[in-house]
Amino acid sequence: MVTNKTEIIRRLHEIVDDRLFGSGPWMVDRASADALKLALLKMGLEEQVPGETNTWQFTALGTELHVDLLLVFMGCWDAWAIPEILEGYGLVDKQDVHRLWRVLSRGGPWERTFKKSVRRAYFAFYNSSDSIN
Repeated sequence: MVTNKTEIIRRLHEIVDDRLFGSGPWMVDRASADALKLALLKMGLEEQVPGETNTWQFTALGTELHVDLLLVFMGCWDAWAIPEILEGYGLVDKQDVHRLWRVLSRGGPWERTFKKSVRRAYFAFYNSSDSIN
């Protein structure tokens, strides 16, 4: 179990680097998604909503570390949600959101286009002054 904030950040960056820049697939499959969910739970970044079943939320630390955005970088969001999350962080504009949705709606290969946009967003986020290091 990872409990030190610095170690958690280091581990998150390792996962992002592996998924977004590694030689394997960017978007997760079911097994990878389950493994990531377990890792987030163990790091104390996600928790079950009290009194709910199968409902999860980010912890205060998860929110502080922008885990929702990091999950985009890890390829662990539904593709339709990715453009809006990036827009919410100011990493793409409305025109980019609509362009990415058009790519999805065509039904053809979309992952390469999305991965390029997500990589640009990654570099923009980590070059801004208010991102985590």
